Formats: sequence, C-alpha cells, structure tokens
Amino acid sequence: MRARAISVAVMSVLFAGLAYLELSPHEELFPQPLPPFLPAVASCAQPMQGMRRIGERTGFEDTGFRFDVPIEDFTIWQGCSDTPPVICGFDIKPKNSAAHLSVSWGESTTEGRPPDPILDSSDPDSSAFAATRRVLDDKGKRIGQESWGYWGQGERWRRVHLVGRVQASYGSKNEGEVRSNGFVHEREAARFDQIINSACRLSSPDE
Repeated sequence: MRARAISVAVMSVLFAGLAYLELSPHEELFPQPLPPFLPAVASCAQPMQGMRRIGERTGFEDTGFRFDVPIEDFTIWQGCSDTPPVICGFDIKPKNSAAHLSVSWGESTTEGRPPDPILDSSDPDSSAFAATRRVLDDKGKRIGQESWGYWGQGERWRRVHLVGRVQASYGSKNEGEVRSNGFVHEREAARFDQIINSACRLSSPDE
C-alpha cells in the first residue's frame, strides 16, 4: 500500500512538471538574453597603449567617430569600394578566426529599418531574438541606433549606426547573410563588443 502511494505521488509530480512546461510562457523556456553593454559615446581621449585607433577619414582630415582595436589580438584590413556608392572602412578579424567586425562609412551604410525577430531569423523553434536601442552621447543626446540579436544555434549579430553615416557590425541576421557575414559566436561577439564600445568622437556633430 505504501509503495503504491509513493508511485502515485511520483506520477503526480511528473504530470505536474509536464503541465508546467506546456503552459509556461515561451519566454521562460527561452529567456531574453542580456543586451551588450552600451556606454555613452564621449569625446576621444588619448588611446591606451597597444591600441590602434581607427575610424572615418575625409580626404586628409580625420573626422567623426573612432574605435580602438588591440593590435596584438586582431588583424585589420582597410579599403574602399571600387564603384559608387563609395563606402570605406575596416575589416577586423581575431587572429585564428574567420569571424569579422566591419566598421564602415558612406551613404549606403544605414539599413533603414528596425530588425524583425521573425524575418531576420530562419530558426524554426522561434528562439531567435532581436532588439533595438538608442545610442546616446555623454550629454544624453541621441546620436544613433543599435540593433542586435541571435538566431539558429546562438549565432550572434549586432549593428550600430552613428549619426546616419558610420556603421559597426558583425554577424549574420539570417541564413541569407551567412555567405557574406559568416557566423559569430558568443566568445567572438564579446571581443567585437569591446571594440564597438570603445567608440568615441573627435568633435560634436553640431560643431
């Protein structure tokens, strides 16, 4: 009799657990990830030792925004497109990795729409995630927009647009972008985030 009571109790616990999994909100099964750290963009100070400072350049003048890249950990390629619209920038790759971070500027760097968690992911289990945030300067003024998220098996992506011209981006938002942007996983994304978060500006956009 006692063994039967224990068996009934065990079965009740199992059924209760299955019911919880069926009725629980989807967000509890796939919790929303923490967003990448996004500091306010301030005026540029002297770069730290071991950093190469890269960014927008107009003619022979340094203008706009800057990013600091640890020269020991990354390889950096610089160039411009051969045909209009002209887009210039940098490709930044961790050593011993095929992933890359792109920092570019030009008329066609802005995507022009917020990310869509469904359209920007082909993940059939709906565990994909996308979000947007405003980018502010150290005075609280909006100077850009960021979109970020993941899809598939945790492949991460991020796009940061500054005053409609400069873009820093990594990863593929969907399978259609994999050929050009490749996969970026958590460890590589964290390293790219450090570069993006080093963003500073040489002067105010109003100056």
